[in-house]
Amino acid sequence: MHALTDKIIQEVVAVPGAQRISNTYYAGDRAKDRMEPEVQRTGHELYNLGHMIQGAIAFYRATGERTLLDSSIRFVNGYLLPNFGPGPARSQFFRASRN
Repeated sequence: MHALTDKIIQEVVAVPGAQRISNTYYAGDRAKDRMEPEVQRTGHELYNLGHMIQGAIAFYRATGERTLLDSSIRFVNGYLLPNFGPGPARSQFFRASRN
């Protein structure tokens, strides 16, 4: 079971950036819209990402292996926070999301 889990993790972390969490609706021509704030108000990309991060934390706690956890941290720091984190350019998204 551990070998299979490690194989899956290696496949997931090999996928570049925001494409790690896949929603096939946002493939091809729609790919550019995938992580747009308007799409995320009703989309599942950030929701799915949360599950991946929780899984990464649980796997790290159970095994001590950091591959998926480190990949998740890089994704949050390198993509999620700059594009969806707090700040004047992004505050409109967060205000609208709370309504």
